[in-house]
Amino acid sequence: MVGISGSGKSTRAKEMFDDFVSRGQRSIIVSRDKIREMIFGYNEEGIQSYYERLDLKSCEHTVSKV
Repeated sequence: MVGISGSGKSTRAKEMFDDFVSRGQRSIIVSRDKIREMIFGYNEEGIQSYYERLDLKSCEHTVSKV
């Protein structure tokens, strides 16, 4: 999913996941937020400071490679 921060992408992905599971379909959610959290200690409270990092482009490249 693509959209601006806070637009509801994660919420909608979770709703879709729950719907798939309830119908017996297998699915996974790959969350860039969770990848950021695992690699950089990112969390929702620190979102502004994460995006203000001078090495943001490099960090996001790392997240994309995972």
